[in-house]
Amino acid sequence: MSNAINGGSSFSVPALRVGCVLSGTKVVWCNMQEVRYYSGELFCMGPGCRELRNIPNGESLYKERVVEYSSDELRAILSREIELYGGELSAIDGPMRVNSAGCCAGAMLQSFFSELPTEGPISEADKRLLVQLVLRLSDRCVMRCLLGTIDKRASDFERRIFDHIFDDCSLEELAELSHCSLTSFKRLFREHFNATPHKWITEQRMEHARRQLAYTSKSVAEIATECMYPNNSHFIKRFRLLYNITPMAYRHSLRARRYGCDDDFAKE
Repeated sequence: MSNAINGGSSFSVPALRVGCVLSGTKVVWCNMQEVRYYSGELFCMGPGCRELRNIPNGESLYKERVVEYSSDELRAILSREIELYGGELSAIDGPMRVNSAGCCAGAMLQSFFSELPTEGPISEADKRLLVQLVLRLSDRCVMRCLLGTIDKRASDFERRIFDHIFDDCSLEELAELSHCSLTSFKRLFREHFNATPHKWITEQRMEHARRQLAYTSKSVAEIATECMYPNNSHFIKRFRLLYNITPMAYRHSLRARRYGCDDDFAKE
Protein backbone atom coordinates (compact mmCIF):
# COMPACT_ATOMS: atom_id res chain seq x y z
CA MET A 1 0.00 0.00 0.00
CA SER A 2 1.27 3.48 -0.87
CA ASN A 3 0.91 5.98 1.97
CA ALA A 4 2.08 9.54 2.34
CA ILE A 5 1.85 10.02 6.07
CA ASN A 6 1.26 13.60 7.09
CA GLY A 7 1.25 14.70 10.70
CA GLY A 8 0.44 18.35 9.95
CA SER A 9 -2.76 20.20 9.15
CA SER A 10 -4.38 19.98 5.73
CA PHE A 11 -2.97 23.38 4.80
CA SER A 12 0.61 22.76 5.90
CA VAL A 13 3.43 22.62 3.37
CA PRO A 14 6.22 20.39 4.68
CA ALA A 15 9.75 21.75 4.91
CA LEU A 16 11.06 18.27 4.16
CA ARG A 17 9.73 14.87 3.11
CA VAL A 18 11.73 11.78 3.94
CA GLY A 19 10.58 8.51 2.46
CA CYS A 20 11.49 5.12 1.12
CA VAL A 21 10.42 3.52 -2.16
CA LEU A 22 9.30 0.00 -1.25
CA SER A 23 8.31 -1.03 -4.77
CA GLY A 24 8.49 0.75 -8.13
CA THR A 25 10.09 4.03 -9.20
CA LYS A 26 9.47 7.58 -7.96
CA VAL A 27 10.05 10.44 -10.43
CA VAL A 28 10.72 13.92 -9.03
CA TRP A 29 11.42 17.30 -10.62
CA CYS A 30 14.10 19.23 -8.72
CA ASN A 31 16.80 21.75 -9.58
CA MET A 32 15.51 21.95 -13.16
CA GLN A 33 15.98 18.25 -13.82
CA GLU A 34 14.20 14.91 -13.49
CA VAL A 35 15.40 12.69 -10.64
CA ARG A 36 14.43 9.04 -10.12
CA TYR A 37 14.38 7.00 -6.93
CA TYR A 38 14.11 3.24 -7.20
CA SER A 39 12.87 0.41 -4.98
CA GLY A 40 14.95 0.16 -1.81
CA GLU A 41 16.13 3.79 -1.97
CA LEU A 42 15.71 6.52 0.61
CA PHE A 43 14.75 9.98 -0.65
CA CYS A 44 14.72 13.44 0.93
CA MET A 45 12.72 16.17 -0.80
CA GLY A 46 12.85 19.84 0.16
CA PRO A 47 10.41 22.63 -0.80
CA GLY A 48 11.96 23.13 -4.25
CA CYS A 49 10.88 19.67 -5.44
CA ARG A 50 7.74 18.39 -7.13
CA GLU A 51 6.53 14.84 -7.59
CA LEU A 52 5.95 13.96 -11.24
CA ARG A 53 4.77 10.37 -11.10
CA ASN A 54 5.12 7.06 -9.32
CA ILE A 55 5.68 4.07 -11.60
CA PRO A 56 4.58 0.53 -10.61
CA ASN A 57 7.04 -2.34 -10.88
CA GLY A 58 5.57 -4.68 -13.49
CA GLU A 59 2.45 -6.30 -12.07
CA SER A 60 3.10 -4.93 -8.58
CA LEU A 61 1.63 -1.63 -7.38
CA TYR A 62 3.85 1.30 -6.51
CA LYS A 63 4.53 1.37 -2.75
CA GLU A 64 6.19 3.96 -0.54
CA ARG A 65 6.16 5.38 2.96
CA VAL A 66 6.71 9.10 3.51
CA VAL A 67 7.19 11.13 6.70
CA GLU A 68 6.70 14.88 6.52
CA TYR A 69 8.33 17.47 8.77
CA SER A 70 7.37 21.07 9.34
CA SER A 71 10.21 23.57 9.55
CA ASP A 72 9.73 24.07 13.30
CA GLU A 73 9.62 20.42 14.33
CA LEU A 74 12.59 19.52 12.15
CA ARG A 75 14.64 22.36 13.58
CA ALA A 76 13.76 21.28 17.13
CA ILE A 77 14.86 17.69 16.45
CA LEU A 78 18.05 18.74 14.67
CA SER A 79 19.01 21.23 17.38
CA ARG A 80 19.04 18.40 19.91
CA GLU A 81 21.07 16.15 17.61
CA ILE A 82 23.62 18.88 16.99
CA GLU A 83 24.07 19.30 20.74
CA LEU A 84 24.97 15.61 20.93
CA TYR A 85 26.93 15.25 17.69
CA GLY A 86 27.84 18.83 16.78
CA GLY A 87 31.49 18.20 15.97
CA GLU A 88 30.74 15.23 13.75
CA LEU A 89 27.96 17.00 11.85
CA SER A 90 29.84 20.28 11.38
CA ALA A 91 32.62 18.37 9.64
CA ILE A 92 30.41 17.68 6.62
CA ASP A 93 31.89 19.29 3.53
CA GLY A 94 29.99 20.98 0.71
CA PRO A 95 26.92 23.24 0.45
CA MET A 96 24.21 22.71 3.02
CA ARG A 97 21.25 23.82 0.85
CA VAL A 98 20.45 20.62 -1.04
CA ASN A 99 16.79 20.30 -2.07
CA SER A 100 16.75 16.64 -3.07
CA ALA A 101 18.93 13.64 -2.35
CA GLY A 102 18.71 9.88 -2.22
CA CYS A 103 20.71 6.76 -1.47
CA CYS A 104 20.31 3.07 -0.68
CA ALA A 105 18.06 2.84 2.37
CA GLY A 106 19.68 -0.28 3.80
CA ALA A 107 17.99 -2.95 5.89
CA MET A 108 17.50 -0.81 9.02
CA LEU A 109 15.75 2.09 7.26
CA GLN A 110 13.65 -0.21 5.08
CA SER A 111 12.52 -2.02 8.21
CA PHE A 112 11.70 1.33 9.89
CA PHE A 113 9.49 2.47 7.00
CA SER A 114 7.82 -0.92 6.60
CA GLU A 115 6.71 -0.86 10.23
CA LEU A 116 5.20 2.66 10.14
CA PRO A 117 1.42 2.86 10.54
CA THR A 118 -0.47 3.11 7.27
CA GLU A 119 -2.96 5.64 8.66
CA GLY A 120 -2.90 8.51 11.13
CA PRO A 121 -0.08 10.81 12.27
CA ILE A 122 3.47 9.70 12.92
CA SER A 123 4.59 9.87 16.54
CA GLU A 124 7.21 12.38 17.63
CA ALA A 125 9.42 9.49 18.75
CA ASP A 126 9.33 7.91 15.29
CA LYS A 127 10.08 11.24 13.60
CA ARG A 128 13.06 11.76 15.88
CA LEU A 129 14.30 8.20 15.30
CA LEU A 130 14.12 8.67 11.52
CA VAL A 131 16.25 11.82 11.73
CA GLN A 132 18.78 9.96 13.87
CA LEU A 133 18.96 7.12 11.35
CA VAL A 134 19.43 9.51 8.41
CA LEU A 135 22.14 11.48 10.19
CA ARG A 136 24.11 8.29 10.69
CA LEU A 137 24.16 7.41 7.01
CA SER A 138 27.47 7.47 5.21
CA ASP A 139 25.89 9.38 2.30
CA ARG A 140 26.79 13.03 2.90
CA CYS A 141 24.40 14.44 0.30
CA VAL A 142 21.37 13.07 2.12
CA MET A 143 22.68 14.49 5.38
CA ARG A 144 23.19 17.92 3.80
CA CYS A 145 19.59 17.88 2.54
CA LEU A 146 18.42 17.27 6.09
CA LEU A 147 20.80 19.67 7.83
CA GLY A 148 20.12 22.49 5.37
CA THR A 149 16.82 23.12 7.14
CA ILE A 150 18.61 24.56 10.19
CA ASP A 151 19.94 27.55 8.25
CA LYS A 152 18.15 30.14 10.44
CA ARG A 153 18.07 32.96 7.92
CA ALA A 154 16.89 30.61 5.16
CA SER A 155 14.27 29.07 7.45
CA ASP A 156 12.83 32.48 8.39
CA PHE A 157 12.48 33.45 4.74
CA GLU A 158 10.94 30.12 3.79
CA ARG A 159 8.54 30.14 6.74
CA ARG A 160 7.12 33.48 5.59
CA ILE A 161 6.49 31.98 2.18
CA PHE A 162 4.92 28.82 3.65
CA ASP A 163 2.65 30.93 5.87
CA HIS A 164 1.17 32.76 2.89
CA ILE A 165 0.89 30.08 0.19
CA PHE A 166 -2.88 30.00 0.63
CA ASP A 167 -3.30 33.76 1.06
CA ASP A 168 -4.18 36.20 -1.70
CA CYS A 169 -0.85 38.06 -1.45
CA SER A 170 0.84 39.89 -4.31
CA LEU A 171 4.59 39.56 -4.87
CA GLU A 172 4.98 43.12 -3.62
CA GLU A 173 3.25 42.20 -0.36
CA LEU A 174 5.38 39.07 0.05
CA ALA A 175 8.52 41.14 -0.56
CA GLU A 176 7.40 43.62 2.10
CA LEU A 177 6.76 40.81 4.58
CA SER A 178 10.28 39.53 3.82
CA HIS A 179 11.75 42.98 4.44
CA CYS A 180 13.32 43.34 1.02
CA SER A 181 12.75 44.97 -2.35
CA LEU A 182 10.80 43.16 -5.06
CA THR A 183 13.98 42.57 -7.06
CA SER A 184 15.80 41.12 -4.02
CA PHE A 185 12.76 39.04 -3.14
CA LYS A 186 12.65 37.40 -6.58
CA ARG A 187 16.37 36.67 -6.40
CA LEU A 188 16.12 35.19 -2.89
CA PHE A 189 13.09 33.15 -3.86
CA ARG A 190 14.90 31.52 -6.76
CA GLU A 191 17.91 30.79 -4.51
CA HIS A 192 15.69 29.04 -1.95
CA PHE A 193 13.15 27.28 -4.14
CA ASN A 194 14.85 26.93 -7.55
CA ALA A 195 11.83 28.46 -9.30
CA THR A 196 9.99 31.73 -9.81
CA PRO A 197 7.46 32.68 -7.09
CA HIS A 198 4.44 32.21 -9.37
CA LYS A 199 5.56 28.79 -10.63
CA TRP A 200 6.49 27.43 -7.21
CA ILE A 201 3.42 28.70 -5.35
CA THR A 202 1.17 27.32 -8.10
CA GLU A 203 2.86 23.91 -7.82
CA GLN A 204 2.47 23.87 -4.01
CA ARG A 205 -1.23 24.69 -4.29
CA MET A 206 -1.69 21.95 -6.88
CA GLU A 207 0.20 19.46 -4.72
CA HIS A 208 -2.14 20.34 -1.84
CA ALA A 209 -5.08 19.81 -4.19
CA ARG A 210 -3.71 16.42 -5.24
CA ARG A 211 -3.49 15.28 -1.62
CA GLN A 212 -7.00 16.53 -0.85
CA LEU A 213 -8.35 14.60 -3.83
CA ALA A 214 -6.54 11.47 -2.69
CA TYR A 215 -7.15 11.57 1.06
CA THR A 216 -10.43 13.49 1.61
CA SER A 217 -13.99 13.41 0.27
CA LYS A 218 -14.07 17.16 -0.44
CA SER A 219 -15.60 18.21 -3.73
CA VAL A 220 -13.46 19.57 -6.56
CA ALA A 221 -15.10 22.99 -6.04
CA GLU A 222 -14.19 23.01 -2.32
CA ILE A 223 -10.59 22.05 -3.07
CA ALA A 224 -10.36 24.67 -5.80
CA THR A 225 -11.48 27.35 -3.37
CA GLU A 226 -8.97 26.18 -0.74
CA CYS A 227 -6.22 26.47 -3.33
CA MET A 228 -7.18 30.04 -4.24
CA TYR A 229 -9.02 29.17 -7.47
CA PRO A 230 -12.52 30.67 -7.22
CA ASN A 231 -13.00 29.74 -10.88
CA ASN A 232 -13.51 25.97 -10.96
CA SER A 233 -12.77 25.69 -14.69
CA HIS A 234 -9.45 27.48 -14.26
CA PHE A 235 -8.51 25.10 -11.45
CA ILE A 236 -9.33 22.01 -13.54
CA LYS A 237 -7.35 23.36 -16.49
CA ARG A 238 -4.33 24.12 -14.28
CA PHE A 239 -4.45 20.71 -12.59
CA ARG A 240 -4.62 18.92 -15.94
CA LEU A 241 -1.77 20.98 -17.33
CA LEU A 242 0.46 19.97 -14.40
CA TYR A 243 -0.56 16.32 -13.93
CA ASN A 244 -1.94 15.36 -17.37
CA ILE A 245 -5.23 14.24 -15.84
CA THR A 246 -8.36 16.00 -14.57
CA PRO A 247 -9.02 16.19 -10.80
CA MET A 248 -12.01 13.81 -10.89
CA ALA A 249 -10.24 11.35 -13.19
CA TYR A 250 -7.30 11.37 -10.78
CA ARG A 251 -9.56 10.64 -7.80
CA HIS A 252 -11.41 7.87 -9.68
CA SER A 253 -8.14 6.28 -10.80
CA LEU A 254 -7.05 6.01 -7.16
CA ARG A 255 -10.34 4.55 -6.01
CA ALA A 256 -10.31 2.06 -8.85
CA ARG A 257 -7.08 0.63 -7.45
CA ARG A 258 -8.43 0.77 -3.92
CA TYR A 259 -7.98 3.92 -1.91
CA GLY A 260 -4.33 4.90 -1.40
CA CYS A 261 -2.93 1.76 -3.07
CA ASP A 262 -1.47 3.32 -6.20
CA ASP A 263 -0.40 6.84 -6.93
CA ASP A 264 0.49 6.66 -10.59
CA PHE A 265 -1.41 9.86 -11.33
CA ALA A 266 0.55 11.27 -14.23
CA LYS A 267 -0.48 9.14 -17.19
CA GLU A 268 2.11 8.63 -19.88
